[in-house]
Amino acid sequence: MQPVQQGSGRTGTHLAEVAERDLMVLAHGCVISFHSFSVLLLGIPAVVCFAWG
Repeated sequence: MQPVQQGSGRTGTHLAEVAERDLMVLAHGCVISFHSFSVLLLGIPAVVCFAWG
């Protein structure tokens, strides 16, 4: 019975690692999209001011 429990525990930790990795990728994607959005938000007025200036 013990090897089965160890195996299930291993898959459990493996699933946790995969979920953690997916969460990291999602968070990274959100940060990248938020960063690009803020860059656009700040960049467009800067370009307009530069063009007008």
